[in-house]
Amino acid sequence: VIAAEDQRFYEHSGFDLAEMAAAWASELPEGSERRRGASTLSQQLAKMLYVGDERSAARKVRELLYAVELDRTLGKARVLNLYLAIAPWGDGVCGAAAAARHYLHKRVDTLTPTEAAWLASLLRAPDRDVARFERSGEIDVERVRWVIAHLRPLNAERRDALLDAVPMWSPRKSEW
Repeated sequence: VIAAEDQRFYEHSGFDLAEMAAAWASELPEGSERRRGASTLSQQLAKMLYVGDERSAARKVRELLYAVELDRTLGKARVLNLYLAIAPWGDGVCGAAAAARHYLHKRVDTLTPTEAAWLASLLRAPDRDVARFERSGEIDVERVRWVIAHLRPLNAERRDALLDAVPMWSPRKSEW
């Protein structure tokens, strides 16, 4: 999940100024879809717990302030634990453990790296990606490969083997 959503999770204090600047620089003209987000896991948790989905500058500032306070008072381990417990994974599923059970019929602690990367890849747009899989049986191979490419620490040989295997991997359709 850190590889998929917030690669510098352990390096910031609740917000990632570099990602915010990059997201701002990549904004498209009015009415176009954003190319990238900049919310940290702490900000996403603050959004889920406190500030909601309203699209406004004031909401974003509140989210940022809550994120800094969450990191300061709870610490990274607890923030990550809470995020993993309540994050939406599509199809009405919330939390990593529930997602592993629902989609893969496994306990989260028994997931393979590829299974974990696929579940983490769903967090970007869970309802869209789950609907795509249900409709076509295809996973977003490039997104799963992107997540695996950002796993740390992982030696090059292991990373290459995981990346090579992704195009052949798929959750079993019979389990859906």
